Amino acid sequence: MVIGSIMDERTTILGAGKYQLTFELLDGGIEDGETYEKFIRLTFAKSVAPLFEIKLADAEMNVDLPLETNAVPAR
Repeated sequence: MVIGSIMDERTTILGAGKYQLTFELLDGGIEDGETYEKFIRLTFAKSVAPLFEIKLADAEMNVDLPLETNAVPAR
């Protein structure tokens, strides 16, 4: 599986099944000589019944707007 953005991408291997995905937006720093304002950490944990929840949100997140919670596999 390839996870990416406009600026970077990473490849990882996951076995078949359902996963609980945790997204964390962390304060930035310096990595490989590059300064970043923020870092993103994605954690995939195998789960029989993954759930969607917002555990912690700052004032910038607007939870009044509908959020897409179902993924569609890429082709």
